[in-house]
Amino acid sequence: MSKIKDFVTSFSFRKLLYNKRFTVPVSIILAFIFWLLIVTKENPIIDRSFADMTVNVNLENTIASENGMSLVGDISEQKFTVIARGPTYLISSLKSEDFNVYASAASIDAPGEYNLEVVAIPNSANKGYEVLSVTPSTVKVSFDYIDTKEFTVKGM
Repeated sequence: MSKIKDFVTSFSFRKLLYNKRFTVPVSIILAFIFWLLIVTKENPIIDRSFADMTVNVNLENTIASENGMSLVGDISEQKFTVIARGPTYLISSLKSEDFNVYASAASIDAPGEYNLEVVAIPNSANKGYEVLSVTPSTVKVSFDYIDTKEFTVKGM
């Protein structure tokens, strides 16, 4: 009990404030807490674009795949830009891989050229932001029946 009493009588805030072993860590902790409060409460909403993204055309469970049609041509050369909006701390941590850009082929029922609407869906666990737009908003695709045959070539 006497140790506690001695500590209480010898304790001084003045000595504590002039002790660098105390003030430096407390200053760093307080600065981090204030920064965290400002970032989460006063953080502005920003827009950010993610460029050079490729589109995936989903053919699973569609009339086109059931009828034996396939995508003709290479659409991987077409690049898309996704614009997302949200708090700075969320948007700044996102990458292009955090979005799935796809076009649905659900309405394709005959061979030909189609302009399919392109949609971007966030695939990250972070919520609190939204996808504003995808540019260009459509992708031009061709569908046709693909048939393969093998032939034997004989020399003369």
